[in-house]
Amino acid sequence: MAQIKNRFTRLLNVGGVDIRPGATANVREWDAIKDGPVIKTWVNGGVLEVVSTDNGGNSLLPPVPSTTNDGETDIEKMTVPQLQAFLTSKNIAYSDEKKPELLELAREASK
Repeated sequence: MAQIKNRFTRLLNVGGVDIRPGATANVREWDAIKDGPVIKTWVNGGVLEVVSTDNGGNSLLPPVPSTTNDGETDIEKMTVPQLQAFLTSKNIAYSDEKKPELLELAREASK
């Protein structure tokens, strides 16, 4: 698994994960695809950035905070990395520019 950042101006699909421009997402299949010609070209050309890798299969993003007493995820108390981890778990790519919109998506996904 690796954390991959999309530095291109359009949405890219990397190992089955859609990554919006400027967003970073966990790509579980990274080890299987990293040596492919397209991925190598994107990485070498700066289109993709390998932020971090984890060959042990552990999550690269911080854990999502526990739920509130009523069982809903407390979105408002999440740090940016926790929000990113939560959204990634719901297959939604995170982008700093879209944080207000993503907060709303996170609220909906937590229901």
